[in-house]
Amino acid sequence: MAEVLAEMELAQAAYKYQNISQRFDIDFMFDGIYKKNKVTKEEFNTSLKFYSSSPKEMDDIYNETIELLTKKQADAIGK
Repeated sequence: MAEVLAEMELAQAAYKYQNISQRFDIDFMFDGIYKKNKVTKEEFNTSLKFYSSSPKEMDDIYNETIELLTKKQADAIGK
């Protein structure tokens, strides 16, 4: 779950910084993320809804997501 959220955050960040006339389809990007992580959009949304009903679990997932994004950033800077 955290990996999917991290990838979605990166896709959204890239989307925001694209030239409006050259923006890619964010839904297309999300579909690729679901496929890569072997989950459907519906499964992801069901999981998100489930975890959202438990603030502690959702907080743990977001903390893991932040850790993944921090590692990806460190890896990108180190290259």
